[in-house]
Amino acid sequence: FEVYGPEPVTGAQKLSSKQTVVIVGAGIAGVSAAESMRRAAPEAEIVLLSKEADLPYYRLNLTRYLADEVTPPQLPLHDQAWYQEQAVTFRPATDVCAVDPSAKRLQLRNADDIAFDSLILAMGSHPFVPPIPGVDKENVTVLRTQRDADFIRQQIQAGAQCVIIGGGILGLETA
Repeated sequence: FEVYGPEPVTGAQKLSSKQTVVIVGAGIAGVSAAESMRRAAPEAEIVLLSKEADLPYYRLNLTRYLADEVTPPQLPLHDQAWYQEQAVTFRPATDVCAVDPSAKRLQLRNADDIAFDSLILAMGSHPFVPPIPGVDKENVTVLRTQRDADFIRQQIQAGAQCVIIGGGILGLETA
């Protein structure tokens, strides 16, 4: 992830209690950054933005979810109460469309904007879909989010055939 602020931030530094730290991305990196920032700056305002509507979860558990080894309530890293207890403002379904580092502002897709003193970008990766014929067909999908896993679970039937393209961790575990 990247940190934008007055100075590079290390875990040992203490931030001003008046700072607003905005974290874009609520995967394991974003949540870990929020945990570290809370320890480093107990009084700072911390805002965690997620493009997804669900509570942050450990993405590697998606294959365990597909295999019925974990249930939806077991996916989140923390429950809603944890964010309140840690004074972390969690904003789900929030899409950032522009960053203005000089003005220290984020522009959101819904036309709102957010000011920050320090900004952490922890947005992770995106699945690569090869440009081959058929990738736009109805039941062709990726596995990146809980919503993707929900879609796959709805499509799965006993004896169904599928093709998995990709040798990353999620692709191999899904296969």
